[in-house]
Amino acid sequence: MAPNFAGKWKEQKNEQLAEFLTAIGTPYLVRKAMMHLPLTVNIKQDGDDFDIKTVTMVKILEQKFKVGAEFEEINPFGDKAIVMAVWDDEKLVISPTVEPEKPWPVVTRELVDDVMILTLAVKDVVCKRYFKKA
Repeated sequence: MAPNFAGKWKEQKNEQLAEFLTAIGTPYLVRKAMMHLPLTVNIKQDGDDFDIKTVTMVKILEQKFKVGAEFEEINPFGDKAIVMAVWDDEKLVISPTVEPEKPWPVVTRELVDDVMILTLAVKDVVCKRYFKKA
């Protein structure tokens, strides 16, 4: 059975975020601002159907998708990629199915005890963001 990611999650800490933002080409001033903006993720899950809203003080990004089906993902800068979500054991993995023009991360969500770990991997950089339910 798939893990239940549903709920409101607040970021507690991160690792390698600045390096990740650099690897995906985030401009310096935007990178500095993003390092200090609180991040909340609201997840609605019905089996393999997801509605994920990532909320900062500046922007809200929404992803609606079904595991196993391709969908268009848009990053905070308006860049787009065709991606697919799949289950890898107890992890939800979202990765590009078509090579995008710009570097695009493989995104993995997993639950460890009461923590949701969001892993973002692009090139040789791996960023981890840790969330607890609000």
